[in-house]
Amino acid sequence: MQHDLETRRSDLVALVERYAANRTEYIKSTYGETSLRVEFLDPLFCILGWDVNNEAGHSIYTREVIHEANVTVDDEDSAHANKKPDYAFRLGGETKFFLEAKKPSVNIVERREPAFQARRYGWNGNHAIAVLSNFEDLSIYDCGYRPTDDQGASFARIACYHFDELVEHFDEIYSLLSKEAVANGSLDNVDAREQAVKVPFDDLFLGQISSWRGDIALDVYNHYKVSEQDRLNQFTQTLLNRIIFLRVCEDRSFEDEEELLRIASFEELREVFAAADAKYDSGLFNYLDDAPWKVSDYLLISIFQDLYYPESSYDFNVVQPHVIGHIYEEFLSERVYIEDGRVRFESTPEAVESNGVVPTPKDITDAIVANTLREVSYPCKVADVCCGSGNFLLSSYEYLVSKELTRVISEGDASVELIERPSGLDLPFWRKRQILTEAIYGVDINPLAVEVAQLSLVLRLLEGCSGEELDAFRSNTGCKLLPNLSDNIKCGNSLVGYSYFDFDPSATNNIDSLRAVRPFDWASEFPFGGFDAIVGNPPYIRVQNLARYIPQEYEFYKSRHCDLKIASAQLLDKYMLFVERGLSLLSASGRLGTIIPNKFMTIATGKQLRGLLTSRYHVSRIVDFGTLQVFPGRSTYTCILIATPEDVSDFTRLQVASISDFVGSPTEGGATYPSTDLTREAWSFPPEALSEHLAKIADKCTKLSDMANVFVGLQTSNDAAYIIEPTAETDGVYSFEDMNGHHSKVEKALCRPCLLDVSFEPYGTPTPNKQIIFPYYFSCGRAKLIPFDRLQVEYPNACEYLLSIKEKLESRAFSNRSRGDDWYRFGRSQSLGKFSGNPHLIWPVLSLGPKYVNDQSGKVMFTGGGNGPYYGMELKEETPEAIEYVQAALSYWLTEALVRSKTSVFRGDYYAHGKQFVTELPIRRIDFSNNADVALHARIVATVRTLNDLVSKRASSSSKSDAELYTRSIAAAERNLKSDMDMLYGVPTGLEGAVMS
Repeated sequence: MQHDLETRRSDLVALVERYAANRTEYIKSTYGETSLRVEFLDPLFCILGWDVNNEAGHSIYTREVIHEANVTVDDEDSAHANKKPDYAFRLGGETKFFLEAKKPSVNIVERREPAFQARRYGWNGNHAIAVLSNFEDLSIYDCGYRPTDDQGASFARIACYHFDELVEHFDEIYSLLSKEAVANGSLDNVDAREQAVKVPFDDLFLGQISSWRGDIALDVYNHYKVSEQDRLNQFTQTLLNRIIFLRVCEDRSFEDEEELLRIASFEELREVFAAADAKYDSGLFNYLDDAPWKVSDYLLISIFQDLYYPESSYDFNVVQPHVIGHIYEEFLSERVYIEDGRVRFESTPEAVESNGVVPTPKDITDAIVANTLREVSYPCKVADVCCGSGNFLLSSYEYLVSKELTRVISEGDASVELIERPSGLDLPFWRKRQILTEAIYGVDINPLAVEVAQLSLVLRLLEGCSGEELDAFRSNTGCKLLPNLSDNIKCGNSLVGYSYFDFDPSATNNIDSLRAVRPFDWASEFPFGGFDAIVGNPPYIRVQNLARYIPQEYEFYKSRHCDLKIASAQLLDKYMLFVERGLSLLSASGRLGTIIPNKFMTIATGKQLRGLLTSRYHVSRIVDFGTLQVFPGRSTYTCILIATPEDVSDFTRLQVASISDFVGSPTEGGATYPSTDLTREAWSFPPEALSEHLAKIADKCTKLSDMANVFVGLQTSNDAAYIIEPTAETDGVYSFEDMNGHHSKVEKALCRPCLLDVSFEPYGTPTPNKQIIFPYYFSCGRAKLIPFDRLQVEYPNACEYLLSIKEKLESRAFSNRSRGDDWYRFGRSQSLGKFSGNPHLIWPVLSLGPKYVNDQSGKVMFTGGGNGPYYGMELKEETPEAIEYVQAALSYWLTEALVRSKTSVFRGDYYAHGKQFVTELPIRRIDFSNNADVALHARIVATVRTLNDLVSKRASSSSKSDAELYTRSIAAAERNLKSDMDMLYGVPTGLEGAVMS
C-alpha cells in the first residue's frame, strides 16, 4: 500500500506541475468547466482511487462515479440553480458525497454563491460532506449545517487547499476523500466546529413535516370537531404526501417551477391535485376526495412558503427516496392526537416496545437484498412482509432494475431500447414501470406506512427520467404516468390471517378490534404461487409485551387458531414469527433474507426457530455482525439470515470483521459448513481444524454434564431486600442501610457471604463482598425455610426488618407452592441446597475469557437465573476426577475456543458462558488404570491448587513488587499447566495457531 501511495503522490505532483505550467491560460474566463473536469478534476479523483472513467464497465446503477452534463448556471443566483451536482461518488450504489465543479476563473474561496450551491447539494443529499473545486482551490464542507443565504464562503468549511498545497497535504486529503478512506468510514465523524447548531436535512425535514401535521390536524379539528383520530391522521398525512410529491416533481422539472407558491386557497390546491391525478394516476390523490374537510388557506400558504427558498434550502432534485423513507419511519412512529383543543404527539405502541424507530441503513438493506436476490432476476416477485416506509422494497427495485439493465446490454435484447442518459445507458421508463408493478410487493399493518411506501417507490421510478421521456410514454401508450400500487403494497397484519375471525367472531362488528389487529389473508390478496424472495427487517418485540397494548393479538397467537407453529413457544420474539411467515410464503426455490438478532442461534428461546430452519427449511447463508453495530445509536447484535425451502447440502457463514468491507462486497466470503451441522440445539461454528481434532479424541472425552451439575444462583425475586452491605457488627448483629434507606439490623447467624458484581480473575477463590439474609437451615444437604415463630424467637432483628418490607415481599411473583405464611422465603427454590458445603466452581456469565474460581467452602452464595450474573458447578458423586482438574479443563484454551464459537458476543467483546454453552464441552476423562493419565491428573490438580493460591495471594497483596512476583509465578504455573493439558488432549503442533487465528 505504501508503494501505491507513493505512486499516487507522484501522479499528483505531475498533475499539479502541469496545471502550474499553463495556469495563466486556465484562470481566464474562456477556459471552460468541461475542460477543467476532463483535464484536472477527473485525474485528481482517479489518483484518490475512484473509478472516475468507469474502467470497470459498470452500469449506471453500480458505477462508482456519476457525471452529470455540464449545465450553464448563473453563479450569481446559484440558490435557484436547479441542476444536479457535477459528480456523485458512490460505494455499493449509495452516494457518499457530491463534488461541484467551477471554472478556475471563479473565486470559490471568497464567493458565497458556489459554496452555497455545493453545500445545498450535500445537505439535501443528507451527506456528511460536499466538495467544491476548480482545481485552483479545493474546499471541503461539513453538510450537517443547513445552508442559508447569509453564510459566507468559509462557513462550515472543513478545509481549503490551494493547488500548490495539494501535494503537501496529500496524506490528509487521501485520508478523507479517497475511495479507500471513505469505504473505511472516514466521513463518519466530520465536524467543522462551527458555533451554529447542526441541522442535517433529515432532522429539519422531520421536524417540519411533524409540525405541519400538527397544524393541519388542529386546523381541521377546530373547524369540524373531528372525533375520529385515525381518519384525521390519515387525512393530514395524505395531504402532506401529495404536497411533497408535487414539490419533488417541480425540482425534477416534471411540473412548472414554483407552482405550489402560486396557490392561494384549498380549492385551488384541489384543482392542482385533480390535474396531477389525471397525469400521474397511481392512486396518490384518491383519499382526499373522500374527506369532507378543508384546510385554512393561510396555513397552506405558510406550508408552501416553507418548502421554497429563501424560507428553506430544499432541493428535492438530489434528495434520495430512501432518505425520505428513513424520515418517514420516524415520522410514523408517532400519531397526532387532539386533546382539550391542543395537539399532542404520542408514540405508537410498536415504537414504545422497540424503544423507538431506527431505520435500517441503506447500505445494509442493499447488502441484504444482494444476498437474497443473487440468483433472482426479473420476471420475479419480491416482497417485504413488514415493509414500513418501503426501504427494502426500494433496494429490491433498484437491484432488479440494475440486473435487468446488465442483462439487456449483455444479451443485446432488441425488445428493450435503452435510453442514453448523461450518466450512461439506462432502461426506458416503461421497463422500469413494468418491473415495479410486476415484481415489487409489500404489506404493513400501518396504513400510513403503506401510503409512504407507495410514495417512495413512485418517486424512485421517476428518478433520472426526463420530462420528454415521460411525455412520450403517455403519448405512445395512452396510460397515466404512474402505476397504481394499491394492488402491490397493501395494509394488513402479515402474521394474523382470517382464522382470527374463528378465534373472535365478534371482531367483524368491532371496528376498533379490526383496526388493532387488521387480519390479512395472503392467498386471496396475492393469488399467485409463492414469492421468489422475501426481504426485510422485522420488529424485535417480545410477543408477551403485546399483551399490554394489543391483548387480543397476543391471545390469538397462543390459541389453536394461529397457524404459526413458533407462536406456541412460551417465550419468543415477534421477529421469529415474521421469519416463519416469510418462509411459508416462498416458492419452492425462493429465498428469505432478513436481519435479526444473532442470539437466536444460541439462546434457549431460539430453539423452535432453529428447529424450523433445520427441519422444514434450510439455511443457505449467515452473515454474523457479532458486536459490530449496524443500527446507529443502538446496542443491537444482529446477523443476516438467508433461508429457503429448497434442499441445500451446505451453507456459508461470514463473520464480519468490518462493516465497510462487507457492504463493499456483500455476497463474497465466508466459511462453508454442511447443513447437517445445524440442528435445534445451539449453533456453533468452531474452526475446522478444531472440529477435526476433537473428532479424533472423541472416544477419550465426555460432556461436562456427564461429570457435573451446572446450576444457577439463588433467586430471591428481590435482591435488594435480601442482599446487604453491613456497616457495623455488634454482638453478632449486623447494622446496614436497607432498601428503603432506613437503618436496620439483622443477626449475623442468619446471613451468608455473597457475591454481587464481583469481577473474577482466572483461577483463584471467590471473595465475597456482601451478605445475604438467608432464612433457611440445612438438613441432610437440603435447605428448609425457618418457621416464622422460630424466626421471631431466634432472629428478632431480622424478623423486625422483614416485617417492615412485608408488603414488598408479598408482591413478588411466587410459585403456586406459596402457603401464605412463607411470604419471607425466596421467590424460587432452585439451587438452595447447592450452598450447604460441597465444593463448587463459580464463574461469571459474561467475560472476556475463562474465569472459573474454586469455592472449596461451598458456602459463598450468589444470585441469578438463566442470565446470570454467575453460574456454579459441582461434581457428581460418582465422578472420580478432582474439581481442580475440571477447573483446568474448563479454563483450557481448546474448550474456551468452543465456548466462543457457540456463544453470542456483546459490546466490548464480552461473550456468554451460560449453561447451554458449557454443559456440552468435551472434558478429557482420566483413565485411572493408566499410570500416565494418573500422573498427569495429579500434576494438573497440584498446579491448579498452586494457581488458586497464587491468584488469591496476589489479590490480597499490599505491595506492588510482591504482586509482580506473584504475577510471574502465575505465568510460569499457567505455562506448565498448558503443556500438561496439551499433552492430555493430544494437541498437535500448529493446532492452537490455526484455531486462534
